[in-house]
Formats: sequence, C-alpha cells, structure tokens
Amino acid sequence: MNQTSPLGAIRRRWWIIILMAMVGAVIGALPEPEKVEEQVRTFSATHTLLLNDETATEQASAAISPNQVTLFVTVGEVPARVAEAIGSSGNPATLASQVESAFDFGTGALTISTTQSSADDAELIADTFADELTAYLAERQDVVYQERLAAALDRLSELEGDLNDLTSEVSLDPESPTLQAQQSAISRQYSVAFEQSEQLAANPPILGFTTLQRAQAVEVTDQGLSAPTSRSSRALLGGLVGAALGVGVALMLGQLDRRLRTREQAE
Repeated sequence: MNQTSPLGAIRRRWWIIILMAMVGAVIGALPEPEKVEEQVRTFSATHTLLLNDETATEQASAAISPNQVTLFVTVGEVPARVAEAIGSSGNPATLASQVESAFDFGTGALTISTTQSSADDAELIADTFADELTAYLAERQDVVYQERLAAALDRLSELEGDLNDLTSEVSLDPESPTLQAQQSAISRQYSVAFEQSEQLAANPPILGFTTLQRAQAVEVTDQGLSAPTSRSSRALLGGLVGAALGVGVALMLGQLDRRLRTREQAE
C-alpha cells in the first residue's frame, strides 16, 4: 500500500515541476512571427426613427400597425431593396440577419441597429435599412388604403343596388311584411357601410416615421478574455501551464511509486 502524501510527492519531484515550467515558458516566449494579425475590430451603429403621429398607434383605420413595422425591417421587400441599394450580391436574408430593430410604444421611437467589421459599413447598412423602410411603408400604406377604399365603395354600391330593387318591389306590394323587413335590413346595412366608407375616406394612412438621428458608428469593446500579446506575458502564462502539468506528473508518479520511504509506511 502506498501512503505517500501529495505534498510529499511534490517535494520529492520538485525538479519535474521546475523543468516543465521552464519548458512552458520557453514555448510561450518563442519568437513572434514577422507580421502579427491585428485583433478583429467591430463597430455598432443605430439609426433612430420617430413616429410622426402617436395617435396612429390607436387608430383602427391605419393601413399598417406599428406592431408590423419591425417585421418589415428584416422580412420581405425591404432587405431586398437594401441589398440592391448598397450593391450587395449576397442573399438579402443574410443581410437582414445582421440587423436588429425595436419599436418603443412609450416614446414612438424605432431603432435599427447593426454590428459590422468597419464603421462605414455599419453606418451604411443601418441608414439604408431605415431609408428603405420609410419609403416602403409609404408605398405599402397607399396600396392597402386604396384597396380598402375600393372594397368599401364596391360594398356600398352593391347595397345601394339591392336597396333600389327592394324599393321597387315594395312599391308594387306595399302591404308585404317580408318585403318591408328586407328593405329595412338593407337600409340599415347601407347606412353602416356609408358611414364606414366616409370615415375611411376622411382618414387616409398616417403611419410614418421621420429620422431622429442617423447612424453613428462606435467601436465595440470586447471585455472578455484574450490571448496575451507580449512575449513576457506569454512566457509567464506558459510557465504557469507547464508548472501545473508538472504538478500533475509529480502526483501521478507518486501514486505509482511503491517503495517504502518512511518507518511509518514500513510499519
């Protein structure tokens, strides 16, 4: 049975620890290459937009809800327009994945942010996404509004035709309760449709954004651990690693040593 303590094993094989620490320091302090690659730098930029009219978030007649705006930033036509505007030949979805957007209902602020390897790219992408989004929102709202207005007018015209037909039938049989009930029902539907179409015509799309601040890139500081860049610091780190390995080797050899070295072990 080997009853050698870990401290005793380290004391008897101290030279192994010193040797491995020296080897680790030498390896860590090897001459650096002639050219050392620069540390990767990243830059973050944010374009801030402000909702033109905060009442747009409460109006049911708005062609587009503010809840949909952040979706339009990264999905659909906007990324494709941005890729074309900046001359990117890659997949627009890849470009969209590099952008984050958020809408604050409290302040009405929409932020579009991105992180890139250069300050110019970060500012260009954030600003282009914001510019293309505002243009797309204006176009889409106009198309959706015109479609809704046309549908309301068609519905109104259809009800007007039905009402005229029933009015003619009632004039031929004024005592018919069925015709009178149908005429009354169509008349109420026509009144509701007329009010809705008038309200829609009087409330065109108002959801829009104005640039509050264009993107200004700032360098992202990495607070994480990084490899030592100087020869002395790398030598110190290599020496510590070598010493730790030496301790492990000394402990392992101590466990394998079956010789009796003390009277207590012999007894």
